[in-house]
Amino acid sequence: MRKYNEIFLGIGVFWALCTSGFLFGWSSLLVVLEEEQTYHELCQGEVDPTQVCPDQVAKLNLIFTTGATFNAFAGVIAGVILDRFGPKVTIRLGAVIFVIGCTLFGCSALIDGFDAYIPAFILFGAGSPAMYFALITLTNLFPNRTGLLVGLFNSCFDASVVVMALFRVIYDFGHVPIGHIFLVFNVIPVSIFIYSFFWPSLKEVPGKAVTVDESVAEPAKTDDGRVQLDEVELEESTPAPTPLQVLPTEEVVDPYDLTKVGYRKQITSPEFISSTGYMAVGMLFINTYLGTVDVQLQDAFGVETGHIMSYVLGGILPLGLLSVPVVGWLLDKKGFVVSFLVLQGCYLLFCVLSLFYVVPVQVINFPLFTFLRALFFSAAMTYVIQTFGYANFGRIWGTQQVVAGFTNMLQAVLIQMVYEGFDGNYLSMNVTMLIVVLILTYFPVFLFLRKRQVAARALRDIQHKSISSG
Repeated sequence: MRKYNEIFLGIGVFWALCTSGFLFGWSSLLVVLEEEQTYHELCQGEVDPTQVCPDQVAKLNLIFTTGATFNAFAGVIAGVILDRFGPKVTIRLGAVIFVIGCTLFGCSALIDGFDAYIPAFILFGAGSPAMYFALITLTNLFPNRTGLLVGLFNSCFDASVVVMALFRVIYDFGHVPIGHIFLVFNVIPVSIFIYSFFWPSLKEVPGKAVTVDESVAEPAKTDDGRVQLDEVELEESTPAPTPLQVLPTEEVVDPYDLTKVGYRKQITSPEFISSTGYMAVGMLFINTYLGTVDVQLQDAFGVETGHIMSYVLGGILPLGLLSVPVVGWLLDKKGFVVSFLVLQGCYLLFCVLSLFYVVPVQVINFPLFTFLRALFFSAAMTYVIQTFGYANFGRIWGTQQVVAGFTNMLQAVLIQMVYEGFDGNYLSMNVTMLIVVLILTYFPVFLFLRKRQVAARALRDIQHKSISSG
C-alpha cells in the first residue's frame, strides 16, 4: 500500500546505512584490534605491547584486504542472483551470510585460539552487496524520484563507516568487549531478514526509469486467473501507463550510444575499458588509505596522537552525506568532464598534502578524503548507468567490481614494499600513489575528447539533414 511506502523506504535506507559499506569502517576497528593485541604473537623479539610490528600490521591488514577484495567479486554474483531470483531472495541470503560473519568475528575475539577474522570479513564482503543491491531496488517505489534516491543510497554506503566508529566508542568508553558488540549487532541482519517478508513486488534493476509502480507490470491475479487491479497503486504524480511502442526492425543505432548494444559490445568499448581502469585504481587508492591510515598516523605522530586523529577521521567519514547536494549538482548540472576533473583535483591535492606529516595538514585531509570518496562512488555509478543503460547495469557494475577486486590485491604489494624496501616509511607509498593519480588524468581527458566527437557527429548529422531537405 502506497501510504506505507515512505516508511518502508525509510527503514530500507536505515538498513543500508548499517550494512552496505560496513567493512570499510576498518580504520576504526583496526585500532580496537591493535589495543586487543590481536596477532601480537607474530612479533619477533621483545616488542612493546602498545606498539605494532610489521608482521602484525601485515596480518591485520590482510583481514581488510581480503574482505574488500571479496566484496568486489561478490558484487557480480549478487547482481546475477538479484536478476534471477529477485530482491527478496537476495536480501535474505545476504542477511544470513552477514549473521554468520558477525558470529565468527565475535567468537574470534572472545575465544582464545579461535581465529576466523578473515573468514568473517569475507562473509561481510559477500553479504553486504547482496543486501545493498536488493535495498536499492526500493527506489522504484517512487519512480519519479529515482535519481535522488539512488544518490541517497550511495551516500548511505559512504556513511556506513560510522557503524564501526560507534563500535570503537562503545569499546573504549563503554568497556564492552568487541566480540560481544559483534554478536549483539546480529540483531540488524536478523531484522533485515524479517523485513524482507513484507517486501513489495519490485523486479526492475536499480534506477530504471519506470512510470508506474512495478506491481503494474506484474499485477496480482485471482484464483481463477483474472487480473486483480484494485491493489495496484500509482504514485500521485505518475502518469497513466502508455502502450508499448514497437521500434522499426531496421533502427539506425548511434555508434556512441552504448545503451542499445549488447553486453559484449559494451565491455569491449573504450568507455568501459577506460572507466573500469579508472574505477579499479581509484578503489585501490581509497582502500589502501583506509587500510593503512591508522598505522601511518601512529608512525608519524605517536600512538596516542595517532589514535586521537583516527577518532577524528572516524567521525568525519560519515559526514559524506552532507556532500550529496554538491555531488548531485556537479553530476547533474556540470556533467562528467567537470565532475571527474574536480575529482582529479581532489585526488592530487590529497596526495600532495599526504606528503606533509603535520597534524593540521593531515586533519585537513580527512574531510577532503571524505568528499572525494563520496564523489568517486557517485560519479562512477552514475557514469555506468547513463553510459550503458539499465538493461545490463548489474553485469557491467559487477564486472567492474571484479576487476577492482583483482587490482585491490596490489595493496599487499604496496605494504610489503613499505616495510621491506623503505623500512616502514609510508612516504614512498604516498609518492607512488601521487604518480598513479597523475596517470589517472587520462579519464577526464578521454571524456572531453569523446564529448567533442559526439558533438562533431551531431553537427554533421544536422548539416546532412539540412542538405538533404534543401
